[in-house]
Amino acid sequence: MAHSQMQEHIVFRWMSLKSTIEYLGEWEMLYNPNFNCTEFDTIRNSAGSNNFVLSVKAWIERTGAIGIMGFLVCGNVFITPILIMANSPQLETNLD
Repeated sequence: MAHSQMQEHIVFRWMSLKSTIEYLGEWEMLYNPNFNCTEFDTIRNSAGSNNFVLSVKAWIERTGAIGIMGFLVCGNVFITPILIMANSPQLETNLD
């Protein structure tokens, strides 16, 4: 498996976890007034099943999410998927 395919697989697996979906949804409900809560409930109810798969793109398109913006990359080495949460008080503090 090529390095970029492995990275994509890791993100897909992470996005298929019910705990990930719940965390992302909670954050979006706090900071995103345009978050589609109805679609989030549909996704959350499906998350965690053996056949559940959700890409970052699908998450954003289906829910109107604003929180996922990038991945931490050091040179050509993929370190870990991270969330850069828009309007996050912690992010604003760290940027000052």
